[in-house]
Amino acid sequence: MKFSALSKQFLLLTCTALTANVWGQKTEIGFVAGPSYYYGDVVNSFQPEELSRPGVSVFLRYHLDPRLALRGNFGFAMIGGSDSYSGNTPWQKSRNMSFEGFVAEVSGIAEFNLIPDKNKGRRVKTPFIPYVFAGLGFIYFESYRDNPVTGDKNVFLRPLQLDGTSYAPIAVSVPLGIGARYYLTRNWTIGVEIGPRWTSTSQLDNIDGNSVYPAITDLPNQTAREMYDPGLPDPITGIKAGRVGRERGKIEYINDIYFIGGITVSYRIWPRGVRSYGGKAIRCPRFY
Repeated sequence: MKFSALSKQFLLLTCTALTANVWGQKTEIGFVAGPSYYYGDVVNSFQPEELSRPGVSVFLRYHLDPRLALRGNFGFAMIGGSDSYSGNTPWQKSRNMSFEGFVAEVSGIAEFNLIPDKNKGRRVKTPFIPYVFAGLGFIYFESYRDNPVTGDKNVFLRPLQLDGTSYAPIAVSVPLGIGARYYLTRNWTIGVEIGPRWTSTSQLDNIDGNSVYPAITDLPNQTAREMYDPGLPDPITGIKAGRVGRERGKIEYINDIYFIGGITVSYRIWPRGVRSYGGKAIRCPRFY
């Protein structure tokens, strides 16, 4: 049987529309918004009321089957901390380090639904879906604090090489976490999620865990020398913590970690008129 050119075009358009229809049924867009938190050489205790910062992620979720989904994720988190809040030793309080900063993350995440997501088309069969997730990504980060001598605000710390070394502002992140979503309608879901991120760097706070104070003459510029040691003088000796060769970092055995969590809102794209989808593959016809 031979097809005319018009018939071929019609069938190809129909196939394309059906394929897009299936893609739409499996696709979800959304965001996560809430507090972010950092754990490292400055913040090494849990004090969310003082040390949380805002964080947000936007994502595109693709449902492979009722149990598994893949998610492309872009996140942005503010982080920060101060020895005056989180110091749990006299040495850390006297060191008096503090910083503010941000982390931008691009990641791919795999989700596993603990309850199968069997919702199709107009039907909401399983409204409550708890899930766990894990992934891999890359981050870009910077930290800053005010200059105590000149009063300049938000001076970026990485170029100052305050521990005598340089480092790249890009690192690997490993998102892990749990969450749950609830279908308000066949399109809209709301939920909660918490996801710690292990990173391959110890410099989110501009302090390497095993770093020491360098000689002040080795610093690259006057700004670095002004911000070298914000420590408090010992009440008896009057000596600051920042002496050459003394430890500057606190945690040598683990890299920095940050968290993004909060409320999730997502929209599942059900094309108009869709009732259900049985999961069978849709194949384009061949004309030869």
